Amino acid sequence: MQNPHPFKPVLVPISKITEMGSICAWAGCPRKFKGTMPSGWTWLQVYWSPHVICEPLDRNWTRDGVLCPEHTLKLDAQMKRIPRVAE
Repeated sequence: MQNPHPFKPVLVPISKITEMGSICAWAGCPRKFKGTMPSGWTWLQVYWSPHVICEPLDRNWTRDGVLCPEHTLKLDAQMKRIPRVAE
């Protein structure tokens, strides 16, 4: 099956990324941070694969970003409740 979201790489200089910092991906949220991610923020990765994979490969990513603590909780509240896997 072909990936319905083909990966289109965009090269951005690391200096530009460092300068911008990380911005909350929630529409309309202006919160951001620079450097080490503060407590409560989360990484958000969306990827396509015909099978579940634990570490998405770059070419399968359709979207990535970070969410601030407020929007991490809002997204979590919208998700279906499923049991956690025992470690």
